[in-house]
Amino acid sequence: MKTLYSSAFASMVLGFLMVMGYNNQPVEIVRTEKPPEFVTIFEPKEPIATDKVQVDIFDGLSCDRCKTFFGDTLSKIRDLEKESGEISLKLYFIPDINDDTMSQAAMALKCSGDQGKYWEMHGKIHETAPLDPKYFEKWAKDFNLDTKKFKDCMDSKQFQTEIESDIQYASEKGITVKPSILVNDTKLVGAQPFENIQRIIRKALAEKEDQKVDIQFGESSTDLQQELKGAFQITPETPQSPNN
Repeated sequence: MKTLYSSAFASMVLGFLMVMGYNNQPVEIVRTEKPPEFVTIFEPKEPIATDKVQVDIFDGLSCDRCKTFFGDTLSKIRDLEKESGEISLKLYFIPDINDDTMSQAAMALKCSGDQGKYWEMHGKIHETAPLDPKYFEKWAKDFNLDTKKFKDCMDSKQFQTEIESDIQYASEKGITVKPSILVNDTKLVGAQPFENIQRIIRKALAEKEDQKVDIQFGESSTDLQQELKGAFQITPETPQSPNN
């Protein structure tokens, strides 16, 4: 144990002498590396973003007032999403797995969405009655889609797993009637008028505003940079005059 203490004490003395120098003469410490550029290390912190109000619409082919809801009400909800910037809208087409036409319609929507024409295909599906699966490829051509890619997508059932996931999600949320609307955790069943949905969305937006936290930072990144530069005794470079 004495040997351990003696060794530690000797190391401490040696370290002191290395800094102060022998015979109390100062030793020049040469910095071989360029001091760190703190301006590139410390970035200003961004405010924490709050989540958007989630609006989920569960869609199907057979429902009361479907034509009015998906032709008029849905377009108003989409407009509200664009105007507010604080709403995240997602539509789930939930097919009856025993209805081949509905299942193919769900796939046609996914395959069209894969080429950026989801809403165009959605409009055609809801304005056409009776619906026939043979229309899907024709509409894909009308929308200037890559028809071979669309057909391959349909034939291979490319989005089957995603559709099954949508069905599972609807089941977990207790969706038995289509259309149904979820605004965060508030459920509206059936083809509700836009005013009812708008009222719930506005309430959710107001609650979100109330939950926002005013975050204040004790010191700015600039203050921290100056403190660290002082600790390292780094003299800020003086900008050169253009005439020099």
